Amino acid sequence: MTPDLLPILSKGAHDGPTAGACFMEYASFLAGEKWSDSPECTLPLLAAAARAVNDSVDDATRQSLAVHIPRVIGTAWPGREGRVLEVRLAAWCARRVLHLVPDESREVCEAAIRAAEGWCDGTVSETECGTAAGAARAAYARAAAYARAAAYAADAAAYAAAYAADAAADAARAADAAAY
Repeated sequence: MTPDLLPILSKGAHDGPTAGACFMEYASFLAGEKWSDSPECTLPLLAAAARAVNDSVDDATRQSLAVHIPRVIGTAWPGREGRVLEVRLAAWCARRVLHLVPDESREVCEAAIRAAEGWCDGTVSETECGTAAGAARAAYARAAAYARAAAYAADAAAYAAAYAADAAADAARAADAAAY
């Protein structure tokens, strides 16, 4: 049970603690920061992940996340060190979902992940890393466009098939009526 003076975890953004709080708004509250779903005390990538989880789970699960809020407070590191941590975390996450990337885009996405990891290690320049990331974004955008086009084509084909089925049923009813 949450005391009356503390916000209740809920989906989305809130104007203040009396209206409820998402995971990250609660973190800003506990950290003594200005009310925000992007508090300065939290690594931005962790904040983005926490917001996504907060908004995608049911209310009961969301309440069980509250015990983890203190763990994100104080994770924001300044300068290059913080950026390296964020890029390493993003690369780790990207590797976990790489199998979901369409085959024709996987190699370029893998190269972008390697470039990001290389930037963290100091073996790849920021420019090279940006070029690899841009290529991956372009390849993935192409794959997404192809997938959308295929979905539209499938939808159009399903509509045409349904129309043809309706027309065939109408023709059968008309033939049956003409027989009597």
